[in-house]
Amino acid sequence: MMTEMDPEAWEAKLDCLLGLKRKLVGVRFFFNPEDYEKAPEKSIKASMSYCAMVRMAACGHARKSGPDHIRCPGARRALGLTLPDEDYVSGRRYLSLGLYKDIDRAKETASQVSLMKERVCGFSSGPFSLCRTPPHIVIAICDPNQAMRLVQGYIYHFGPLPVMQSLGTQGVCAELTVRPFQTQRPNVSLLCSNTRFTCQWEDGELGIGIPYGVFAGMVDGVEKTMNAAEPDEKKKKILERAAESNLKPDVQPGTAYYL
Repeated sequence: MMTEMDPEAWEAKLDCLLGLKRKLVGVRFFFNPEDYEKAPEKSIKASMSYCAMVRMAACGHARKSGPDHIRCPGARRALGLTLPDEDYVSGRRYLSLGLYKDIDRAKETASQVSLMKERVCGFSSGPFSLCRTPPHIVIAICDPNQAMRLVQGYIYHFGPLPVMQSLGTQGVCAELTVRPFQTQRPNVSLLCSNTRFTCQWEDGELGIGIPYGVFAGMVDGVEKTMNAAEPDEKKKKILERAAESNLKPDVQPGTAYYL
């Protein structure tokens, strides 16, 4: 299993095994102003949503931001850049969205959304393969089959995930970033209407947020479960990608457990 910090090799191996469409994203929190200032990423100049920054990173661009340039109040609150106010805690903010039957459903949902317990000065997001300092979270925007394989890879080494949560709201900030940071377990998100509109994610895409500490084991687990999980037609594609990237996975046709 890979143990040293080699994100480029990890991403190349995972891409070979799964055929990822988008780059993996590394997200790092800064808990004091000095670390934020020292971070090498360029600061964003114009206000944008947090999920738009994640999409930029999935397209190859690294940036950092404090609270002043994140325009989405939900992301500022989830990421620990601002504190939740009474409008949010009471459920009134969520009720105003038109997604909940009554104030009780809105308040209950708001209470379940993952919010950073620590106060955060800022964060960076960029292509995981370019990270030179370990990020806190690795985000993959992928299709359901790829998410399934990632979960299988995690379970191979670490055992079952007791609970994953997706509420259809604050999909990237709360569900793909904050929740895996707090639980130190992967979380699959169906995303939310806001990020699907803002970032133009495809209908067949969802996301999985992965704590950095388990990422190497998850990648290794995806490889270890490849022969049992993948049909022969996908194994052929793995071999084609392996030839292009000079990798040599141990592909064994005819070994899927369901055949």
